[in-house]
Amino acid sequence: MSDADLLLISPLFPPARGGLADHTKLLAQKLAPTHQIQVLTEPGADSEFCYRLLPFERWHRRAEILEAIRASKAKTILWQYVPHMYGRGGVNFTIPNTLRSLAGEKRQIVLAHEVAAPLSPLPHRAFYAWSHRLQWQVIARHADAICLSTEAWLAHWNKKNSVAASKSVLLPSPSNIPVEAVASDHRLEWRRRCRWPDETRVILYFGSISPPKQFPWVLDAWRAARAKAPTALIVIGEKIDLEVSAEERRFLTLHSYLSSSDVSRAMQAADLVTLPFVDGASERRGSFMAALSHGAAVVTTIGEASGPSLRKSDAFAAVTSDRPDLFTAKVLELLDDAPHRDGLGARARATYERTYDWPHVINRLEALIAS
Repeated sequence: MSDADLLLISPLFPPARGGLADHTKLLAQKLAPTHQIQVLTEPGADSEFCYRLLPFERWHRRAEILEAIRASKAKTILWQYVPHMYGRGGVNFTIPNTLRSLAGEKRQIVLAHEVAAPLSPLPHRAFYAWSHRLQWQVIARHADAICLSTEAWLAHWNKKNSVAASKSVLLPSPSNIPVEAVASDHRLEWRRRCRWPDETRVILYFGSISPPKQFPWVLDAWRAARAKAPTALIVIGEKIDLEVSAEERRFLTLHSYLSSSDVSRAMQAADLVTLPFVDGASERRGSFMAALSHGAAVVTTIGEASGPSLRKSDAFAAVTSDRPDLFTAKVLELLDDAPHRDGLGARARATYERTYDWPHVINRLEALIAS
């Protein structure tokens, strides 16, 4: 074990569901071979032999947070940071003030998966957004290192903050879905089990159903594809009621939560994974990273959250995030072009393994912990 014991702080941890909870658990597991890991998190979290859980739930009590952190005797703290984890509307000045209190006493590394909500003319949302920005100013000033999970944010949030820029790095959020081994006839067997014709093309959507995910784009593309040939749609992440015809329902499967192994098998049965983010694909999108890691042919969007590397990547197909017509056209084009899909999938897997996989993330974190 290393002498550099670590305290990982995150209110979200399994059995809580969601990408950040899973990311925190995997992070603890990946760091455990070289560090003594403790996790400060909500009571009732899953425990394993490779890390020690410290139950905590008073995230607005600075004295109690400081007491718990100091009692851990950890030399380095990894803060998982998304404003909404720590308070209603993401407003909790206790967290940045705790970093301020520990400055110089502990090495503090902030893993920021979100920084602030967009500015809004609505009073309550404007209050949240400005509070997030004030919180971030304090965090950026007192953290020893800042890991931003999106390349586009490095320029955006550090543009007028030279202090933060000097200690900020890109740290992508790798896939939380391990690739499950499947049989060579997996795709055909999946279609037969669903009672779909063998030649059915399959589109998959993975993630919550919310305005930023632009799920109606996926429905429109699926219906356009069905007009040309038998095409099924798999939706994973949130079960919803859709107004569909009896014939459409034959080719539609809706799932809420699935195990990671079931998600992996479904992804490997699909011809296309469709992810039309309103802000564009980014390194923090777990569903996008999962698709790349599985070697899937992905159709997504490019927007304000897409940094230079993703904008020039050939590992996926993308349209601008305000053009649903082009999104549908791209889906139809790829469904008709198996060699193109295969090429995209191969480049997706190679890009993920070369750039975004867990070993790269852990190596970068180890360097920050040691510096």
